[in-house]
Amino acid sequence: MESSRSALIAATALILLFTGFDYTAEARVGVTTAVNQDAKKTAPGKGTKTIILGDEVVHNQVIDTDDAGLVQILLADGTAFTVGPNSTLTIDSFVYDPAAGTAKVSASLAKGFMRFIGGRTSKTAGGATIKTPIGTAGIRGAVVDIDLGAIGQRLGKVRSRKDRNTASGSNPPHVSLIFGNEVVLTTNGVSNRLFQAGYSIIIDGNRRTVTRTPPSFLAAMQAHLAGRPGTQGGAARSPQDTTVRGSGLAKHNSSTRLPTNIPIPEPRPGDTPQQTAASEARAAIVEQEISEKPGGTDNGETDNGGTSVPLRVLTARHDDDGGGNGIIGGSPGTDRRGTLNDKSGVVKLEGGSGLTLPVHADSAFTAHAVSGVSYGGATYAGNVYVGLDGFRAYMLTHGTNPLYAIAGKPTADVPGVFSTPGIRHYSLTPDAANPLTTSLGGVIPFVYAPGFAGVDLSKAASSDFMVSGTSGGSEPDVVARGLQAWIVIDGTGPTQKSGLGVMTGAVKLQEGTSYGFEGDRGGSSMLNPEDGMLRHRGQVVSIAGASDGSSIFGSGGNYLVLSNDPDDSYSYFRDRPVSGPVGDVRFSTGHVGNLVSTDTTLHQDYAGETRNGYSSIAMDMFTGFEARTGTVHMEFDAANATFDAAFTAPGNQEIGFTDDYGGAVYLDDNNFASSGSNNRSYVVNSKVAPVKIFNGGTSAELCTCSFLSWGWWGNTAGGEGPGVGHMGNWVIGDLTSPAELPMSGTATYAGNAVGTVLNNGNQYIATGTMNATMNFGARTGQVAIGNFDGRNFNTNVTFPSSTFSGTNGATSIAGSFANDGADKANGILGSFSSQDGSWSASGVFAGSR
Repeated sequence: MESSRSALIAATALILLFTGFDYTAEARVGVTTAVNQDAKKTAPGKGTKTIILGDEVVHNQVIDTDDAGLVQILLADGTAFTVGPNSTLTIDSFVYDPAAGTAKVSASLAKGFMRFIGGRTSKTAGGATIKTPIGTAGIRGAVVDIDLGAIGQRLGKVRSRKDRNTASGSNPPHVSLIFGNEVVLTTNGVSNRLFQAGYSIIIDGNRRTVTRTPPSFLAAMQAHLAGRPGTQGGAARSPQDTTVRGSGLAKHNSSTRLPTNIPIPEPRPGDTPQQTAASEARAAIVEQEISEKPGGTDNGETDNGGTSVPLRVLTARHDDDGGGNGIIGGSPGTDRRGTLNDKSGVVKLEGGSGLTLPVHADSAFTAHAVSGVSYGGATYAGNVYVGLDGFRAYMLTHGTNPLYAIAGKPTADVPGVFSTPGIRHYSLTPDAANPLTTSLGGVIPFVYAPGFAGVDLSKAASSDFMVSGTSGGSEPDVVARGLQAWIVIDGTGPTQKSGLGVMTGAVKLQEGTSYGFEGDRGGSSMLNPEDGMLRHRGQVVSIAGASDGSSIFGSGGNYLVLSNDPDDSYSYFRDRPVSGPVGDVRFSTGHVGNLVSTDTTLHQDYAGETRNGYSSIAMDMFTGFEARTGTVHMEFDAANATFDAAFTAPGNQEIGFTDDYGGAVYLDDNNFASSGSNNRSYVVNSKVAPVKIFNGGTSAELCTCSFLSWGWWGNTAGGEGPGVGHMGNWVIGDLTSPAELPMSGTATYAGNAVGTVLNNGNQYIATGTMNATMNFGARTGQVAIGNFDGRNFNTNVTFPSSTFSGTNGATSIAGSFANDGADKANGILGSFSSQDGSWSASGVFAGSR
């Protein structure tokens, strides 16, 4: 990695030394500033040559690298391309006007890997575009990695298995925002947009998803771009002084007058790929910005005394008023308005008191550590999150007592912002007092952190806060709906700890022309055997600033702050044991939502449709828990961005349901959930927060069948209905009709199973494999569940129609065939139950041919 950093620093330092470059020559666009062997160039109308250090790059020149190749190209405006091994790049066009400060570059990456560091081009609207087989990337003020994976790769002889894996690209094609403002990937008129560093767009066939950048992506790119030691800059022999003099590099380097302020490289960062990539990218951008200032000096600013900015300050509710554990607002003493001087940081609050806060100005969403803030006799510390349009959210704490200070320009046209089709992803910041995060950096919000003491969160999964506009449904005051979910399953067997949280709601008109988010918190957990099952309840809202108006901030609806409702003295989050009020906990957390991407590749095949399937759960029947199975059907309404689900047991006994009174949110086929607006039940698709529990903890998929959906559900109604249940399962699909079922032949199906075990008074989640063989002519088959909590069981089934069932002693299985579009009966799905003495279980399964 050191060689990569050295090359990058050399390239960015050359930005300061480029005064000798002839940028007016129409064909010449840049120069090679770092080269490893096996790199060749082909200019229009000319032959192919090996690239050496200091080669000039011309329009439409094709850069090709082999398995050890590495080339870095520096353009006159400071833009840099680093091309990895087994890659093909062409600079299609480059126009630069230094007098006007404008530049445009267009390039094509046909295969391989590259890192783009934007100079003047990426700071010009539409200034930097990279064409690739997975779409066209438009880049603004950013450092971006593009990895095309195995696309276009034809590998020859490589030196080792490790080299072969690195060269072929073991990761799927993706575009990652490493640092800066924005990258947009457009294919056939459909765009995905990243606004926040640390996120990637992943391409899987026709499907594109936005996710936090996995460490494997950064590690692979660092390996691609690090180069091999001793490769001699592309020459057969190590370059000598005469070689370098003859290369023409001198006019861009040693023959050029030194600038007055050469940037000093930062110390080498830590060893993780994330640290290395971010540090190098940040160094490159900083050096570029320094080079653009006249004479390389800071022009300073005029001290005008600052501007008074409206500020809302929220503090902890007193214990006597139902406070404690981070609950904010509810009274004039804990919810105050005032002004912040955006230069001095002095806050003047209504009533005469005040405080002083550090102030920052940033061009992108940035966190700054804060400490030593004195208010009300206490000293607070935490972070301030600064964004565009004057947004500031100070999320501070003194012990468990929070202090939130919020300022910013409310979004002027909330309905217009959310009218663009697609799912808007907001990352959430950790709570100031009790931060909980997954191993990939995802935040687990709206939870009572002390309850998670001793819980391993390394395999937990948590989603972004996802919001999508409605398309003219029956509720005119609702302009968008949103959801967030997390899940943790720690361990196996009787000592397992598990929990699931789901929050759903809507962006709606609240008062006058002001809009805000209102949602419900649902889910359940079993983290402590003494507490048993806990029910999650409470309302989550977005908090308005001091000037009131909408509680969505920024011209593009960029930010919001989520917590309990500070205007309601009875608002808080609550975890309550099923057994009664003993152990009941009231608390709140606070999180800043920052828009990181917009995913416009909506898949709403379920819209207007009903999907049927099977369910399982361990239900408390008031005489003890019983392992139950049943059926489920779900109806999806895209216009209102909602859905309805019903779960039934044999005899049509209702064992749980969701409603569509604001609690159920349907964004697309992969992202739907319900917290239950009346706190009765919850449902969430497994795709929202995929947790790896199958195939030895390596997969989050019940089966490799995208035409089926599965997930989690629970009933937390207490005294209503047949009883409560924690983290049951369901699976749905397009069920095959009797007329569509083949009349002859056989088929085998393979997949997985998931369900709940009751074992000597203990309850826990288990997984296993599923294999089935079906004879369509005889209308018979066998379904086997393997290694489910260390047990194997199976049964023969019959299917006179398109549903099958069978019993083998204490094991029962029921299921249906499912269609994959025109491919009939391509999958199966169903439920199972089994009992052996004090051990019993129920679950669902799915598989494909």
